[in-house]
Amino acid sequence: MRAILASKRLQEEHNWDVGIEPTRRAGHAIELAKEAAVDEVDVVFVMGGDGTVNEAARGLLRSRTALAILPEGHVNIGARETKVPSYTIEAIDAHVNGVVHQMDVGAT
Repeated sequence: MRAILASKRLQEEHNWDVGIEPTRRAGHAIELAKEAAVDEVDVVFVMGGDGTVNEAARGLLRSRTALAILPEGHVNIGARETKVPSYTIEAIDAHVNGVVHQMDVGAT
């Protein structure tokens, strides 16, 4: 399995090919997520708030790459609504041991 953002522990315990790509500007998470989808990355772990998660989700639209939220923002509505634990290690464990669900998205 390959991920864009994950902990060293995940790489060691699960033998994942892990890369860490920090965002550098507004909209950059969209670009990183699109690249991950084109590269057929299995899952993108997004550490951030609702804005960063929103950008990554937009970049993954119509792809087979899963989005895993690691909440680090102030409000974290997306994480709360999808019942992602608020502590990073617990969120990682929930994603690693959880089930992938498809979600509908609104379009304007």
